[in-house]
Amino acid sequence: MSKTLDTAEQKAVEDIEQYGWHCIRVFSLPDDPVQTTFAYTVGLYHTHRWPELICLGLETITLHKLLYNAIGELRSNGTTPKPGMVLNDVAEGYPFRLIEFSTSLMHRDLGWALWFARHEGYDPTRIQCLQLVWPDRHGRFPDDSDCIADVRVLQTPAED
Repeated sequence: MSKTLDTAEQKAVEDIEQYGWHCIRVFSLPDDPVQTTFAYTVGLYHTHRWPELICLGLETITLHKLLYNAIGELRSNGTTPKPGMVLNDVAEGYPFRLIEFSTSLMHRDLGWALWFARHEGYDPTRIQCLQLVWPDRHGRFPDDSDCIADVRVLQTPAED
């Protein structure tokens, strides 16, 4: 017997049916010892057989917009996201890069994506994730040794 979906689950399913993906926005409460913000996609594997995407370190509404723009660019170019890919239409004047997101962090950070995979009958271990990273004001990405430290820290997933 299948479980009835709650309101949030139903919204996710409806968004994926209508738009091809759903966005989960995560933020820390003011008294949390580790402050973090991130947003990630749910349903890209289902819709396109793509990895899910995650972006960290900015206001969650901004992160949602960046993911939206990245997906739009990938769709319009007819390309499948891959590590190292540079996207130029995510934010005006700034390139963004896709990098691998640790599979060891997926169970902690991408719970909804894994829930949706199970809901649709997929093996959640097939779900992969790429991180959409943004450069510092000098155009250096977090994996560049000269990247501004604050930019690197904001885009580094918190450790348990």
